[in-house]
Amino acid sequence: MDSSKCPGYISALTFEGSVEMAVLNAAFPILPVKFDDWQTWHNQFIADGPQRDGWEDQMRRYGITRQLVSIQRTPHGDFVIVLFEGDDPGAVFAGLASSDNEFDRAFAAKIKEVHGVDVSEPPPPISELVLEYDA
Repeated sequence: MDSSKCPGYISALTFEGSVEMAVLNAAFPILPVKFDDWQTWHNQFIADGPQRDGWEDQMRRYGITRQLVSIQRTPHGDFVIVLFEGDDPGAVFAGLASSDNEFDRAFAAKIKEVHGVDVSEPPPPISELVLEYDA
């Protein structure tokens, strides 16, 4: 694993401590008045959602073994907190920027629409690990 590819990678160990896994977490704003659009879009990826298969295929193609998506509502706006685990989680953003896959292209367009993030541009700063507890 080359953690120098994307600042913000956190090296983590599995429960047994036998396999090193890269973790990337990031916060993305939901643009004003786009929360309902975002929610409708993400509801397509739930267990029985119409886009679930496409999303799972996307995660597999980019080597993502786990993804968590959370909403953080604040007085300063709503944010999506995303955590990726895999060999190279940053590959998702690089892949979306250059993909010819129809699902990926629609996904990248929706990211731009609801988050204001253009995946073809250099990524925004990634979160910085400042504290960790590991029992």
